[in-house]
Amino acid sequence: MRKKPIVSLMLTVALLFAVVAPVGARTPEEILADTQYLYDQIDLLEKSGQSYNADVSSVFVDLNQLADKTITEVVYSPTYTDTKTFQIPQLFTQQQAEQKLIQYVLGNIANVYRAEPLNTEISGKIYDSQQSVAFYVYGPQTIQAIDEIYLGIPNCFPIEYDRSSGTSKAKTPITYPVAEEVVEKIDTPEAKELLQKIARTAIFTINNTTFALNNETVTMDVSPYVKDNRTYVPVRYLAYAIGVKESDITWVQDTQRVTITHNDTTVTMTIGSKTMLVNDTPIEMDVAPEITDGRTMLPARWLTEALGADIEWNQEATQATITVQEQ
Repeated sequence: MRKKPIVSLMLTVALLFAVVAPVGARTPEEILADTQYLYDQIDLLEKSGQSYNADVSSVFVDLNQLADKTITEVVYSPTYTDTKTFQIPQLFTQQQAEQKLIQYVLGNIANVYRAEPLNTEISGKIYDSQQSVAFYVYGPQTIQAIDEIYLGIPNCFPIEYDRSSGTSKAKTPITYPVAEEVVEKIDTPEAKELLQKIARTAIFTINNTTFALNNETVTMDVSPYVKDNRTYVPVRYLAYAIGVKESDITWVQDTQRVTITHNDTTVTMTIGSKTMLVNDTPIEMDVAPEITDGRTMLPARWLTEALGADIEWNQEATQATITVQEQ
């Protein structure tokens, strides 16, 4: 069986590193040692005809039915094995499909998981004779990285990349729901820095009490609505969609004032007032926050943009999409 050389993270230097390991992460020597260990384990797995061992798990992507726009992926790990078959939106050659997979996993997911505090290595290998691509994972977050890959691969084929600047960056934000869930539970400066770099996308639909956050469906106790051509969303769910912690939202009943802090920005809004304070700088809005059914409702665009996120309105679907871009 002829095998192409390992397609490793080292080769993604030519791609855009969306996440760079911050100060306090593993040393270059430690990263190199972990990477070499993963390479050695892959060699051992191939010689023994195995797909995983106690340290390394893998996801194999079968491209044999590519002509029918059908792809199968299989997880191999000590904790579970699973298989998923799915359809892709258009025909790709084998080389194009391989490029899509490598770009998505090694150019995006691997950069997130390599960073502190996840410290997990991902490598890839193309097997021409089997018409498949394999991704191998080693590190403290192996199962989480495997889940991220397995969850994301079916959605990676429509992603387009902008290479005009000599690097490669996804034209639409890529989300990492598994990594985000892990990092949110870690209270370190490195975890907070990484969390800021992971894109989040939330979709609120008018008169609907659920909204989509990455691959999660969240249920609210009040639905968004439109008033004076502005979308109003309940403050706690809007803040949660952007990535604000519950502890960073303060409500003062006496003054009817809500304060939201995210990263280095503090936004204060008062019920009935069109003046919003952003780091104590007054900004005049064209609408005011209000209370509806006992819930504080904020104009989504004003708060979203004040906290550094993007918002787009789809009139036909009556949906507001909020995106916190990768930095």
